[in-house]
Amino acid sequence: MRRAGRRRAVDEDVQVEAERRRTVDADRAVRGRHGPTLHPLRGPPEKDLDWNEQGVEGAFRFLNRIYRLVAPRAKAIADTQAVWDASEEVRVLRQVTHRTLLKVTGDIEDRSHFNTAISAIMEMVNFLYLVPESLWGQAGTAAALREAVEILLHMLSPFAPHMGEELWERIGGKGLLCSRPWPAADADVAREEEIEVVVQVNGKVRSKLTVAAGAGEDAVRERVMADPKVREYTTGKEIRKTVYVPGKLFSIVVS
Repeated sequence: MRRAGRRRAVDEDVQVEAERRRTVDADRAVRGRHGPTLHPLRGPPEKDLDWNEQGVEGAFRFLNRIYRLVAPRAKAIADTQAVWDASEEVRVLRQVTHRTLLKVTGDIEDRSHFNTAISAIMEMVNFLYLVPESLWGQAGTAAALREAVEILLHMLSPFAPHMGEELWERIGGKGLLCSRPWPAADADVAREEEIEVVVQVNGKVRSKLTVAAGAGEDAVRERVMADPKVREYTTGKEIRKTVYVPGKLFSIVVS
């Protein structure tokens, strides 16, 4: 009995030592650049957060990308009047902005999925980096870009509040960003005019079609059945079943 008790005690000591080695020195983590980058690593609250140095480095690079995007243009953004034109460039800019805001708002307020909210913000930042530099200086598009940056900083604020406040002040924001109401997304602006529908035949992707966002199942079916890529796999065969997942997938089962 004593020998078994000693073995159990040794096993417990080994387990405690292993757990100790897996922990992270909090003082070391918050020194230097790690402190400001811890918030963007948060995932769903019901899941544990595993420490990952590569994840910290990725978050640090992400925050730097935002800073490099906004800081050099801060004065020009501050001087921009919030009046945009009706150009296609403005429509696309505002569509991406409000579509991202819808996604991030839902992820934060309804689902507490902070990691997917950050992913959506990253996609928007990547999009803004692709905007030609000339559009940042044109009156109509510059106004839409100012709106995009303002909303971007609002979405960033819960995850990187210090950077958000600094950049907010630089672009001429009034008061503290954290004290301002959360922006309201415009669903009409965010709505896509065209969507891509994946077409499957017997479970395999055979084509992709662009259709109007509001197209009904009958209209989509007509487009699908007329597609030469689809006809190659359906001609002379019995169509046993079709399934349409609105805005995403049209599946055909043939025999």
